[in-house]
Amino acid sequence: MKNKTFFQRLISNNVVLLILSLLLSIGIWFAINASSDTDKNVTITDIPVTLELPTEAVEEGLQLFTGVDTKCSVEVSGNRVTVGSLEPSDIQITSDQTSTIIAPGTYNLPLVAKKVGLKTNYNIVSSVNPSTVTVFADYLKKKDFEIENQLKVKVDDGYYANVALSQPTVSVSGPDTEVSQINKVAIQGTVEGVLNSTKTVENKLVFLDKDGKSLDLTLTTADVEKVTVTLSVLQTKKINLSVDVSNAPSDYPKLSISPETINIAGPEEVLKTIKGSTVNIGTVDFSKLRNENTTLNFDITLPKECKNISSDTKATVTVDLSKYKRAEFTCDIKNTINTDEYYCELPDKTVNVVIFGPESVLEDMGASDISVETNFTDKLSGVTAKATSIEIPLKITISKKYDECWYYGNYTIMANVSKKS
Repeated sequence: MKNKTFFQRLISNNVVLLILSLLLSIGIWFAINASSDTDKNVTITDIPVTLELPTEAVEEGLQLFTGVDTKCSVEVSGNRVTVGSLEPSDIQITSDQTSTIIAPGTYNLPLVAKKVGLKTNYNIVSSVNPSTVTVFADYLKKKDFEIENQLKVKVDDGYYANVALSQPTVSVSGPDTEVSQINKVAIQGTVEGVLNSTKTVENKLVFLDKDGKSLDLTLTTADVEKVTVTLSVLQTKKINLSVDVSNAPSDYPKLSISPETINIAGPEEVLKTIKGSTVNIGTVDFSKLRNENTTLNFDITLPKECKNISSDTKATVTVDLSKYKRAEFTCDIKNTINTDEYYCELPDKTVNVVIFGPESVLEDMGASDISVETNFTDKLSGVTAKATSIEIPLKITISKKYDECWYYGNYTIMANVSKKS
């Protein structure tokens, strides 16, 4: 075997290798420290702006709508290791003049950079870029609007295009100066051709001012931007409006209904179920009418599947009772309670009943021609052996001999009731 060279013997010696490694590590350490002691300039970018309004302004609802998403940059100088590890979150960009924002308006604020966090052994050597930010402050306003249909649709004669929206209302929020301009929210456009079957389209919402002009709202947001519109074709029909009567005299004056007729639209099979082409809109209760010319208001209610396509959503019913006279009678109260099951005491034995009718008829009428009875229906469920005071309705009945008259008012009486053991 040949003798090893000097170099081979040297690197095979563990002690020599240990010494060489130590010297190499010391050299590297000196090299790193020598470069770290040298200041280095670095530009930190994408630093968000942090702006805080005065507490009083925030409590009043003031907030910033522009400028808050501004990103800035600054140049820093320091130890290579330190500045090389800086993040945007280590520096805060703010303004010392946010305290001046106490009312809605546009403000131009100078920006300054500050150190935040644990890393402090560096210097900020440049001004903020950009050096100012323009912000717009206003009060936040939220408002809900019904979405108005302004679509133009053509259908054949005798049919109606019903519009159903996936969302009937929209909620908007934004600066008061913008939201206050909105008068209506609508869907607009024209559906091509003549509609003869159900069709679905998607429409973007349009915000309109009081003059019907479209608004360009840059800072206002809505919970939806589009709605799905379902267009269905319904058959139309002209119907009469009618009312029922209760507690009415036998020969009462004609009731005048306005409007007498309206146009409705609905599925053909539903329209066929409207008997006599008449829809009842309510009841005229004569016990609530005096001897005067009276006008009553009624909502026009249609079958669920039908739609009122006339401009009238309410109807009025007028009845002239001014020719009738008034009389008052003191009548005995008949207690109809089951005395086998209950004790009952009526503190009042009589009640005054107001009657309206033709003067000649009232002259012949007496208190005995009016029946007044207690009506305990649904009033005794909670009665026990302990006496209970209950308000009991009274049933008024006029003798058929005087059926041209009617009673006026709602009559009740207090009764002390207990259950027999």
